[in-house]
Amino acid sequence: MIGARKALGFVVTGAVCALGGYWVGFRSGGDAALSAEFAHRGVIATQYIAELNANRNSNVVSMLELDVDNGLLWGDQLLQDPMFGLYQHVLGFPNTGDVQKSVQRLGAYRLANPLVPGASISSDINAIAKRNSPK
Repeated sequence: MIGARKALGFVVTGAVCALGGYWVGFRSGGDAALSAEFAHRGVIATQYIAELNANRNSNVVSMLELDVDNGLLWGDQLLQDPMFGLYQHVLGFPNTGDVQKSVQRLGAYRLANPLVPGASISSDINAIAKRNSPK
């Protein structure tokens, strides 16, 4: 009987440790991914600044439009994920309502400023913008 209790104790302890490690690992991994993204965005910002200082504004506009489209694509993918509601609690994501508002804002921007017709991705982006624009 004591051997069974010990075995059960080890199993329960192992399960709690595994779940705790899984939880903390994902939360730490999410923070690390966000930190890496912000470092990358900082490097890109230096390129924007260099372009502005060289009076090449059209290049900066193109890069910023790409950021809008990337935000719209990845934000839409996040909103379409069936686990989206759990991300805030499990992975420590920012307020999910804020993410939805941001994607809606990007959708409204893209509808007001559509991509050049004929671009290979323009119909996809515009469809996503319509789906996510404020109703």
